[in-house]
Amino acid sequence: AVAEAARSVGAGLTQISALGADLNSPSSYARTKALGEKAVFDTIADAVIFRPSINFGPEDSFFNRFANMARYSPVLPLIGGGQNKFQPVYVGDVAEAIARSVEGEVKGGQIYELGGPQVLTFKECMEEMLAVIDRRRLLVPVPWWVANIQASILQLLPNPLLTKD
Repeated sequence: AVAEAARSVGAGLTQISALGADLNSPSSYARTKALGEKAVFDTIADAVIFRPSINFGPEDSFFNRFANMARYSPVLPLIGGGQNKFQPVYVGDVAEAIARSVEGEVKGGQIYELGGPQVLTFKECMEEMLAVIDRRRLLVPVPWWVANIQASILQLLPNPLLTKD
């Protein structure tokens, strides 16, 4: 609907998607992001799509969720052993990319992946977050199979800490 409205008035469109968007992904989240990208390009061929990595900044939902957990829990989980890789990007850098796109400084008809300068494991992300908030917590590896069981239960909550996606 947004892309159709933009097209009807001759406006450009910048969409924020997510890294890993893929029609063939086992993740419903990644599939829906890819479907959204396709719908945008089918409607506005010269749209700009950004796929940012996990954002960090004053009110981010990823790092702040774990920082809040660290306030109350002596341990933090390292899902899958903490070896998943991330390339966190500062929210201000994402905002700058969006502003440049809106101002016409970014070539349309493209998908741009946005990441920060460092590739970190989940464990390294947690260690960095703990250093920033000046807390020490035990980081406990949680095997994928255990995390899947936990996610099956937690995703039933209104604001789940963990989902299968």
